[in-house]
Amino acid sequence: MNRLRLLLLSDWRRKLVALFFAILLWGWLVGRIEVERDLLLRVAVTTSDGITPNENELLVQVPKGWALMTPEPDTAISIHLVGTPSVLKDFTARQCAARFQAVIPAGTTEDRINLSITPNDLDWLRPNDAAYLLDKVDGRQELQVLTFERVMEQNWILTASEQPVRGKPSPVHEMHPEEMVFSPTQVRLRGPKSVMTSLMNQLDEAHSVDGEVDFVNLLSPLVVEPIARGDIRAVVHLHPSFAERGLTMDPEDVLVTLPVRLAQPVTIEWLPSPESLHLMQAPAESGEWQAEPWTPTAWKAVLPDLPAGTSDVTEAWVREHVIFVLPLNVLGPESLERTPLTLVPVLTGLTPDDHRFYSANLQIEPLDDTGWTVAVTRIP
Repeated sequence: MNRLRLLLLSDWRRKLVALFFAILLWGWLVGRIEVERDLLLRVAVTTSDGITPNENELLVQVPKGWALMTPEPDTAISIHLVGTPSVLKDFTARQCAARFQAVIPAGTTEDRINLSITPNDLDWLRPNDAAYLLDKVDGRQELQVLTFERVMEQNWILTASEQPVRGKPSPVHEMHPEEMVFSPTQVRLRGPKSVMTSLMNQLDEAHSVDGEVDFVNLLSPLVVEPIARGDIRAVVHLHPSFAERGLTMDPEDVLVTLPVRLAQPVTIEWLPSPESLHLMQAPAESGEWQAEPWTPTAWKAVLPDLPAGTSDVTEAWVREHVIFVLPLNVLGPESLERTPLTLVPVLTGLTPDDHRFYSANLQIEPLDDTGWTVAVTRIP
């Protein structure tokens, strides 16, 4: 024990200096040893010149009229680097990004183009450091080919066949998707030609009488809550499944209204009497007119927000308070000798409060669309 202590403590100053320089030499050697590392860059696209990529991003400038198919935007690609730990750490800590400007051969008739590329072909924000870190890489890099596809655009008028609906309203209410309303009614779809062609085929199939497809989930789902007792209004977008495949929609937001009504509202059907028709006087300058005989067809009066059996509206009530006005006052000297006029159902014999209520809530219409009009002829 004494010999070991003597060995360690004898000439300890020189031994300490030697240990210090040994540690320095070891640190220097470790710093000079090259190591390997995989760098992940997120793929982004642009069609504009002069855009600087963000940190840890590969920004691909896509020619106008084309779309990048692979690697897909927002996915990560791996780039293999070889260098000293200090250079690698510094390189990945700041301005670690690159861009690539794709050039499609002029006059090409192809709809799909592959461009071979390696990390050395990228325009790095720090080109000297990138060149050093890529110089000693052996083997294949993950980034080998960029695939571009020609872009296709198409206008489409929205219908209920493109709007998925999730959920159901309250048990006593029902949805009426056939009356769904969109604002705007038309959108412009844009995306890679193969994706757009497939989508257009699906849409045409869904709208074909003999088509085997009845529905296409073009828009994001419209959610109907179980407590819904009135029309559903919501802003929808392009369905995520199509957005992920590179499609865009202009405008991005669409307001959709889905009518929701009572399953069995107050509904009265009746056959008006010819005596319920009243003529509104025609202006003197339009001349004299005569209504042709009116043969009434069946009409209906509906209170869509009141369940059957909860209203005083009956057939007798309708016959007493609903008349039909033929508005000859809209005629003028230029009117045709024989002109069809639209009947106007009018409420009569009600208190002011009842008149306001039923005018706002009672829907009156013929069962057959031909029941709306009565023809009038000019008297020579």
